[in-house]
Amino acid sequence: MEVTFSADIARRVLIYRLQQLVAEKPVSQGVIAEALGMTRTGVTKLLNGTNLPSKPALKVLAQDVFHISQKELADLQDLLATAKLKPKTKGGPPPTRTKDDFTLFIGLEARTTHIEKFEMAVVTGLLQTDDYARRIISYHASLTAGIDIEQALEVRHARQAGILRDESPTELWFICEEQALRRPIGGSKVMVKQLDHLLAMAERPNVTFQVIPQTVDVHPGLSGSFTLLRFEDDRRVVYEETMKSAYYYGQARDVEEYERSMNHLRHCALKPKQSRDLALTIRKEFHQER
Repeated sequence: MEVTFSADIARRVLIYRLQQLVAEKPVSQGVIAEALGMTRTGVTKLLNGTNLPSKPALKVLAQDVFHISQKELADLQDLLATAKLKPKTKGGPPPTRTKDDFTLFIGLEARTTHIEKFEMAVVTGLLQTDDYARRIISYHASLTAGIDIEQALEVRHARQAGILRDESPTELWFICEEQALRRPIGGSKVMVKQLDHLLAMAERPNVTFQVIPQTVDVHPGLSGSFTLLRFEDDRRVVYEETMKSAYYYGQARDVEEYERSMNHLRHCALKPKQSRDLALTIRKEFHQER
């Protein structure tokens, strides 16, 4: 898949991954400072994203401090190269690179404070049960070589943890088409459990759930699903994908367009209480089919 993203997005993902490596090892800032020949203040600026590492410094971190694989080093170097790119002209299109879309999206999603998501066809992965997710992942695995189903499920659990954590959980606003709740993925038994889980999650104070009923004829989401991510610095990024490409938009004019669409979708959709009632009705229908 060809992926288009900007220098700002690459910087965010690179810094997130470096912070993650420090937490996983764990490695003190003193050790990092010694390996790189810099002060602890310099290391702090590197890890909080104030400064970017040089290519040699990144290689030292990867090989001598974190001991990561050559593949992951190549991924980090790719992110670094993109993060240092500059637009050719002021106000012109952002620089773009091709990279593993899943790595990018997980890195961005993990750093967000708010996620707004519209889905046409399925329940968002952030609210999927294992059985529902396994059916979808298994289908993709039957078409694409190299997909590890169990590993994909573990990654999905890690993504969902941000919404479930007790302290400062990620705020999620999920809007979907009614058909996404009626599609019998995995069969009636799986759908009953999925809708039970969706209803339970919708009761959480950090989760808002709305459904666009089938009676709505035209709305901004007819062109496809998309995701709005907001970060602590209030910067927003939009993610959208097609069968062959994925796009990350960070420029204000692009983000504003999607924000208007999301606001319109909120008005087209049923209110949260009505949405839960509709999901419960659909759940009862699936239960009767078991």
